[in-house]
Amino acid sequence: NHHKTEALTQNNKYNEEKLAQERIPGADSPKELLEKAKSYQHKE
Repeated sequence: NHHKTEALTQNNKYNEEKLAQERIPGADSPKELLEKAKSYQHKE
């Protein structure tokens, strides 16, 4: 059951990153997207 929860959390993380990638235009690499996503979160 614990593993199921962990997989679900990872899936949520993946979905959030995917959403962030779709939201942020003009970013080239996943790393850059991740950096922009982080700065987005800090601004909110």
